Amino acid sequence: MIKLNKRHKFDGRDEINKVFGGDTQKGIVKSTKTNAILLFFNVDDIYKDYFYPKNKYTYCMYTGIGTKGDQDAITNPMYDLNMAVLTHKATNKPLLLFEKKDNKYYFVGRYELIETHQNVQPDEDYSLRRVFVFHLHQISEEFQEK
Repeated sequence: MIKLNKRHKFDGRDEINKVFGGDTQKGIVKSTKTNAILLFFNVDDIYKDYFYPKNKYTYCMYTGIGTKGDQDAITNPMYDLNMAVLTHKATNKPLLLFEKKDNKYYFVGRYELIETHQNVQPDEDYSLRRVFVFHLHQISEEFQEK
């Protein structure tokens, strides 16, 4: 059984991986041990994710995964991870958000997608590309799965 409360602390991605399984590097991860999709953000990332009201986690604009090329291109290797977020309600997979801070990871809460739009941002080669911006709403500060 997995039970997380707001600000549950993990010492690193390896510790999270032991609980949830999946990739230990990517910002969007399909859990291999649960039915969840994990989202990671770092306040020091180049593409900031935005939380509002300010200093609260009620709503979030979360940039999709993939640092090169258009995120909506089916040839992009990260396409399926962005689609997993877009379809999480239809597939009944909760979105769990984790924040990296001071080399620790903290569980922020369970979210749902309420809207999405696309934006144009430079990629790692400074070429303009289309990115997803997921509008998320926090529905719980806890997660439990048996």
